[in-house]
Amino acid sequence: MGITRQRRKSPIRPARMSALLGLQKVELFAGLDSYSLREIAAQCKWTRCKRNEYVIRRDGTDRDVYFVIAGLVRVGAAAGRGRRIIFRDIPAGEVFGEHSAIDGRARFADVLAVRESLLASMSPEVFRAILANHASVR
Repeated sequence: MGITRQRRKSPIRPARMSALLGLQKVELFAGLDSYSLREIAAQCKWTRCKRNEYVIRRDGTDRDVYFVIAGLVRVGAAAGRGRRIIFRDIPAGEVFGEHSAIDGRARFADVLAVRESLLASMSPEVFRAILANHASVR
């Protein structure tokens, strides 16, 4: 008969902890307490993208806002004759897609994962509510 050890339960699972730490690195959420970050994390859709996988397509109907938690994504568009224009690379801690969430217009570019990436996204309605709440706190 062996002795069974009781495991300590962590209040936040490691995956959730890294998600909270990742959200904390986003400038919009910097300085928020862990309760607020958990509330935001719960409203996010979490996606892991492989290298060279499209996150957003220019003609897509998606209007969500994305937060790069880990990895790197690239914003670019077709330039004709098989060429592409690269607008910018977006590293961990930054946001993209907010313009379409705010104005409701179509995306103007594609977003491609340059490296394997972990992204959090939220609907335009949730994003606008967070912005309004954040502005009233400051």
